[in-house]
Parts: sequence; structure tokens; C-alpha cells
Amino acid sequence: MEQPLRILFLEDSQQDFEIISELLTEEGFDFFMERVESHHDFISLLLSQKYDVILSDFTLPDFNAFGALNHVLEICPETPFIVVSGSIGEETAIELIKKGAIDYVLKDRIDRLPYAVKRSLDEVKEKESRKLIEEALRISEREYRGLFENVPVGIYRATLDGKILKANPFLVRLLGYSSASELFNRDLYSDGFKPSYSSDELKRKIEKQGVIHGLDAKWVLQDGTVIHVSISANLIFDENRNPLYFDGIVEDITERAKSEEEIKKRIEDLEYFHKITVGRELTMIDLKKEINSLLEEAGKEQKYLLVE
Repeated sequence: MEQPLRILFLEDSQQDFEIISELLTEEGFDFFMERVESHHDFISLLLSQKYDVILSDFTLPDFNAFGALNHVLEICPETPFIVVSGSIGEETAIELIKKGAIDYVLKDRIDRLPYAVKRSLDEVKEKESRKLIEEALRISEREYRGLFENVPVGIYRATLDGKILKANPFLVRLLGYSSASELFNRDLYSDGFKPSYSSDELKRKIEKQGVIHGLDAKWVLQDGTVIHVSISANLIFDENRNPLYFDGIVEDITERAKSEEEIKKRIEDLEYFHKITVGRELTMIDLKKEINSLLEEAGKEQKYLLVE
């Protein structure tokens, strides 16, 4: 169950305090309200208690609403402050709002107070929600930044025509550069990389499918070294489905590719050896058959025993 609202009312009139208490009760508020009228007691309660709403008369025996507001902004700035006054000029009211008061209500229109209290509480909830969202975004950004900076694969963002907009440290090192700024606006399709695919081929795949996965390619680095990479990229659209740019991941698969090439070479060598060996064996069989045939024609015994 929700706890009752805790309201601090800076008011020197017991009668006004009771009228407002009755009004809030009639409007269905579940609350506990304390009345205080001295400067000292007001500060003491602000320091020792937590309140959901602070109501304040404009003029009090030893200070006024401006002084009260200053203390609230200093001690508990998140607590909504509403001025409730019998007479307050428009310019004064505007000045209080500018300094941080949530609202002001004239006592001859006191029926507005429940609405002002509810609105102030809604604003507090909205601010708290916004803070939670902002904090979640900050945490998400930190986690993304940590991943972007430390993941052992290359991450980049590029325009549709291949100009690099972002690159993480791993990709910078992989491509032989010392900083990401050296890569910005370089052409992913040609500048130094000389990929084994065309820009049109890549764009067609991405624009048709929205994403490509595991495209194997060769890149030529700054020093001429050839590496094998596996590329995945996702096309990012705006709200009208117009393509904006694509985000990609580059994995260095050079060692894997070398191993696969070595295995392929061994298989080719074995197939060639097998072909030669089998071919030679078949040739010898034919030769032995021919010798046996000649011996038979000469009336002599066959020399080789052949098993069919």
C-alpha cells in the first residue's frame, strides 16, 4: 500500500490550516500534514524529515515565501513547493515560479489547491522516471562503450558509399593505423583495403536483405599484408525506411583461412598421388595381360597370374 502523503505547511493561521486539511480530505487525499510557522522550526523539520509536498503562506512573522523557497531549494530541491496566499501580486507569483516554486494558489480560490498538489506530484513522478531513464541510458552507454572499446572484433559504421564514420580500437589496430581519426572518411571499398568484393555487390546485398552475415573477403592492409576477414553488416533506416548507413562487424579469420587452405592443398596432393598410383597400377595390369597373350599365341605358358 502507498504511504500517506507527508505535507509540511508553513502557515501561521490555524483556521486556514484546518480549512485546507478538510479540503484535501474531501478530495480523497490520504495525507499527514504538519503546520509550522517559525523560521527556526521550518529549517529544523526540513533537515530532519522528508516531505512529499511543501505548502507555504507568502507572509509569515519572521520571513516570507521567498526565504522558505530558498531553504527548500538548498535542503530538498526535489520536493515541490506551492505558495498558498491570501494576497499575492502577479509579478510576485511569476518571480516565485521562476525561482523554483511549482505553483501558487490564492486562498480565495482555494479549490484549485488539490489540482496543484496532484500536478506537483505528477511532475515529481515524471522527473523520477526521467532520471531513471537517463541513468539507464548512461549505464547502457557505458556498457556499449566498454564493449565497443574492448571487444576482440572490429566494429565500424559506414555510409552507404563506404566512407567510414566510426571504428573501434580493434579495427584500427587490425588495419594498421594508430587512431580511429586516420580511418574516418576513408573508402571501405578501395582505400588501401582492396576488398575481394565490389561496392555494388555489397550494397545490393545489404539493400535487398537489410543485413549480410559471414561474407568472407580479403583485405590488403597499409603495409601490403593480405588478411582474410568475415564481414557482417546491418543496414540502418530512418523512420521513413530510407537507408541511412550500415553498422558492421569484421572478424579476422586469417589463421582459419590459412588452415583451410593447407587442408585443401593436402587433399589436392593426396588426390593427385592417388590418381597417379591407380593409373600406374592399371597400366601394369594391361601390360601383363598383353605379355600373357603373346606367350599364349607362341604356345608357351602364361607368365603372370591375374585375378579379375
